[in-house]
Amino acid sequence: MRSCGDRAGDIALESPGAGLRAWELALVRGLIFPLWHWTTSWGEAREVFQREGQMILGECGRMDAGRLFERVLVPRLLGIEDSSRYWSAAMVLEHLMVTGKRMGEIIVALTNGRQPREVIDIKDLKPTGGAAEDVVEQFGVFLKVFEETLEERMGDPGSRLDVPHPWIGPLDGHGWACLAALHQRVHRRQVRAIRRRICASGAEG
Repeated sequence: MRSCGDRAGDIALESPGAGLRAWELALVRGLIFPLWHWTTSWGEAREVFQREGQMILGECGRMDAGRLFERVLVPRLLGIEDSSRYWSAAMVLEHLMVTGKRMGEIIVALTNGRQPREVIDIKDLKPTGGAAEDVVEQFGVFLKVFEETLEERMGDPGSRLDVPHPWIGPLDGHGWACLAALHQRVHRRQVRAIRRRICASGAEG
């Protein structure tokens, strides 16, 4: 059901937090994420998180700095809500930093035998659109801090303590690390789609 959550031209997008399409949620929850979780180790999840982050930086580096803040409408991508289709590259970076920080805190808490102070609420993680001019540099720093935080503060990787994600269900620390890596990959594809749309407009070569 459409709402006035946001508009892109004459297209009304769903409100933030509306969730994935029913078939998409079933696919992610029932197949894609369980398979990823089962086949991805702690180390691999952390490597993918960083590698996808570097690829995101690469995508941003291929765009004119002035257009990083230009919102463009992209097709619906697997794993992304309808409301998130009309973002700028800077908004994606803002979202990744806010969400990544929250996920890192959850991983640290769970592996140290504590319940996180806050859980994930999808609608609270959307970007404000007010990212600073140096948002790309901030994202590069975030990647380093995320890895350093896990290296220095993570407790028992075998801890079975869990907390639910609103789409996936209960996840332990390893599950959240796998989700963080997959989340980076999903939004790297979004940044690429944004860049290609901008290039297609004829403003960039």
